[in-house]
Amino acid sequence: MSDAMDLSTVVKPRGACGMRMRLRNKRDPRKQMVVGAICDSWKCPKCGPKLRQKWIRHFTCRFRESRIPVYVSMVSKDSWSTFARRILRAGRQFATVEQTLGVLTVFTTFPTGAKVTGEGLIALLTKVIDTTEAVRRPVHTSRGWKLPEESVKISEWERIGQVLAEIGEAAKALEAQGLVVHRFWTTLRMGFVVDMPVGWNDARFNEALYYDGPKRIRFLEEVLV
Repeated sequence: MSDAMDLSTVVKPRGACGMRMRLRNKRDPRKQMVVGAICDSWKCPKCGPKLRQKWIRHFTCRFRESRIPVYVSMVSKDSWSTFARRILRAGRQFATVEQTLGVLTVFTTFPTGAKVTGEGLIALLTKVIDTTEAVRRPVHTSRGWKLPEESVKISEWERIGQVLAEIGEAAKALEAQGLVVHRFWTTLRMGFVVDMPVGWNDARFNEALYYDGPKRIRFLEEVLV
């Protein structure tokens, strides 16, 4: 391979959303991941709709599968801790959605508030999540109503750089050189994991990501414009 590209001279785009991150496994540094970044903001035009749909799908499936009645009420954040203790002492489940500053809509199997069932419950839940004014993490739940664990835990990885290529193009570039790429898709992310071959260093791996020579110029032009 020739004409290695010096990535240190590349100007990074502003903002994290849509950026492709290169991560290294904390326990096994030879394991590398390339994954799309998210900002986790519900006001973000890219991440916000995905975050809303993630929770709506989760609760829609859970409420349709369960025959236990769900009750809905609105409480202030100041009084929520007392209310939550009552729910947990009774062994019931809950989910809260912050609507406006200091106001929570509570969905719970604890018999208090208005009983809502069927498609009416799904419609109300969807409206509450779609109209929340909170910016970050407006939804909180009890343990029994938590989101399922993602197959890829980003907390087990550390960020070591940025990839300018699209994720699919980077994966194909590595496969063209004989590396085995394990693609994954989660609720919000797509990416791949690959083992860096013995004898490769970071510079060699970076160069491999841009194996298709003519495309390197396009990657740089997109970033520098």
